[in-house]
Amino acid sequence: GIFNITSKLEHISRNKIAVVVSHVPVLPLDGRFAERVMSDINPDIIMSAHDHRGFLYSGQRTSLKMDKNMQPFSKADDITPLKISTRTISEGLVELSETMTEIVVPTISYRMGVKEMGAGLAVFSKSGDLVYNNLWAPSRFPLLYLYLASVITASVLFLVGKCVDFRRLARRRGELQKQLRDGYEPLLRL
Repeated sequence: GIFNITSKLEHISRNKIAVVVSHVPVLPLDGRFAERVMSDINPDIIMSAHDHRGFLYSGQRTSLKMDKNMQPFSKADDITPLKISTRTISEGLVELSETMTEIVVPTISYRMGVKEMGAGLAVFSKSGDLVYNNLWAPSRFPLLYLYLASVITASVLFLVGKCVDFRRLARRRGELQKQLRDGYEPLLRL
């Protein structure tokens, strides 16, 4: 489709927080899409999810130059919520901060083949401050191994039970045959 946001621009106000939600990351791209998003919308924050892993990109709002650091989110290191100020107040005027931030939310789907899955939780204050945290899902493979171990254990218990039943029936059969032989033995001697 055609990237057409011109009809939606009338709804964007600097008095309200503008969040761009995109499948593909915006800031790491050098191209027309990123330029149009930044020039037409100029959002407070960008959220995307194409990479299936969580990252934090930041760059200069005016030049779109990426800062040197790109921080990946990790389940082991992600303990405290991330706090981002999207606006600054100077001399009573509210302005967008010079640093533009994009949060790449990790996937929540087990089918994407990544080790760490989670959902993103973002809470905005009226002043434009954002508190973001990943809500990490349990790892896929330990759960699959637990299911496999449970199925194997249940199967072994079932087979052991069947073996015990078979031995009990075989022993009972032998006892019944002996009783029958003992009962008919006097008749066979005649």
